[in-house]
Amino acid sequence: MKLENPFIITGYRSEKEFCDRREETAKLISAVNNGRNVTLYSLRRMGKTGLIFHLFKKLENSKKTAAVYCDIYQTQNINDFVKVFSNAVLRKLESKPEKFFKQTMEIFKNIRPRVTADKYTGEPLLEFAVERSESLLPSLKEIFDYLRIKSQKEKIVIALDEFQQITEYPESNVEAILRSEIQTMQNVSFIYSGSKKHIMQSMFTGSSRPFYQSTEMLLLNNIKQSEYTSFIENNFREYNIKILEPVIGEILDFTNCYTYYVQYFCNKLYSGYKNVITEKSVTETINEIMDENEGIYNEYKNLMPLLQWELLKAIAKERGIKSVTSMSFIKKHGLTAPSSINNSIKSLIEKEMLYFENGKYYVYDLFFSRWLERLL
Repeated sequence: MKLENPFIITGYRSEKEFCDRREETAKLISAVNNGRNVTLYSLRRMGKTGLIFHLFKKLENSKKTAAVYCDIYQTQNINDFVKVFSNAVLRKLESKPEKFFKQTMEIFKNIRPRVTADKYTGEPLLEFAVERSESLLPSLKEIFDYLRIKSQKEKIVIALDEFQQITEYPESNVEAILRSEIQTMQNVSFIYSGSKKHIMQSMFTGSSRPFYQSTEMLLLNNIKQSEYTSFIENNFREYNIKILEPVIGEILDFTNCYTYYVQYFCNKLYSGYKNVITEKSVTETINEIMDENEGIYNEYKNLMPLLQWELLKAIAKERGIKSVTSMSFIKKHGLTAPSSINNSIKSLIEKEMLYFENGKYYVYDLFFSRWLERLL
């Protein structure tokens, strides 16, 4: 019987099952220890959240810093933000239920704690209920005041994941409100994590924006192939599964060393093969992944104009293209006029089907890109 799969797809389990990121971890630790805020940004599925929890594990081991994680991806407005942010802060900093309730009742006028049951486990779950529909901005100030008090006794780091979401709120001054509170905090460090690179860069490097030059910028790139080669080989060897380096090279070529795709691919390999991973194993796993997603990928075609579909296919086959309006590219793939292509490119970027990186356009979903490569 196999032990727990060592290739983690979501969340974080242990340092042993975390690949590399030593330099990035050291930078984050230095920033936290010295009171600097950090903007952590990259494409989706590059491992930002895993890195945050890896950092938290290191800080937890040092027992010098309280670490709070807050994912705001699902929030739609400032009231949602206040509820999610307050939940994350109080659940972490007030571990005893009676203190949690006491602090909540003392701090918030519009929010009350209540106990519900987890729909999967049935265990008691604390959450906030909003008693009135008015703005929760006063409560936001109260939670920051609470943090000021708590940070007098211990250092705190707060990671706000998918931070670019605040730019989607209907309220126009959210960035300025948060910046005015955060800039007066002492002994509290913030990590702003985001997967829409152009928005994150604009928020923190645009001279007209409230967060301008208020943080260190940390871009998360692909993990080096040599690091992933050792990581994959060691993980399989530990579970008595043999895999040769050329086979690992095929895996990393297919996944382009993107964290999620590497982990997912190896997770499938581990679960499907008992003693040895061969080139045939890799080919079979590629086919399995392509077949599993084919229905979804075909549906994409039905949801977009033909030119956009043909552009995606052409860019995937090129594995990235610098000039989408060059005559050689247009003729090679039987595309239409440059003006129509430019409009389609803009639309595909807005839909996050494409992204622009290092002077080239790429299909965002790597497995989708590999599937498109196979089409005639």
